[in-house]
Amino acid sequence: EGFVDACDGLFGGHSRERRLEIMRDKRIGAYAVAGGVLLLILKFAAIVSLPDDPTRFWVLVIFPIISRLGMSLALGFFPYARQQGLGTAFLGIGFGQILLALLTATIAAVIFGSTGGIILFAAGIIFILLLGLGIKQLIGGLTGDTYGAINELTEALLLIIAVAILPHIAVLPCWQEYF
Repeated sequence: EGFVDACDGLFGGHSRERRLEIMRDKRIGAYAVAGGVLLLILKFAAIVSLPDDPTRFWVLVIFPIISRLGMSLALGFFPYARQQGLGTAFLGIGFGQILLALLTATIAAVIFGSTGGIILFAAGIIFILLLGLGIKQLIGGLTGDTYGAINELTEALLLIIAVAILPHIAVLPCWQEYF
């Protein structure tokens, strides 16, 4: 829901205020429908394109962990765009909580993905920060909808990268990759 609202607001408005207003509106517009359909098709295509071997399982374990980290990083590194909203419930995330999320995702990527997991982790972090910066430029900060959008777009990107690297680099737990 956050992703489709963000599609409507970020692409449908021409000023910061109008974008925020559109995101708050519960009606669904053309950008929301197009974005939601494209996202679902993209994720479906990427998942069915993963090889039918153990690497598929480990990619499916790793990618949501890294994408959820994106929301923690967004909360910690970027200001909130509104004075109030549903996303304010998550504000106030501290350095310790961000570090714990970062450490958990790093360990999961390394242990469950080895080299391929590290590549997915690094790509995810770079994408999350660049996406957060881009959204901040458009609306002066992030909102609950944009946190959801960061999560969904990061998932899609990581699935696409996994499909691209799997013929060359395994995404397997460290105890399986070398033995």
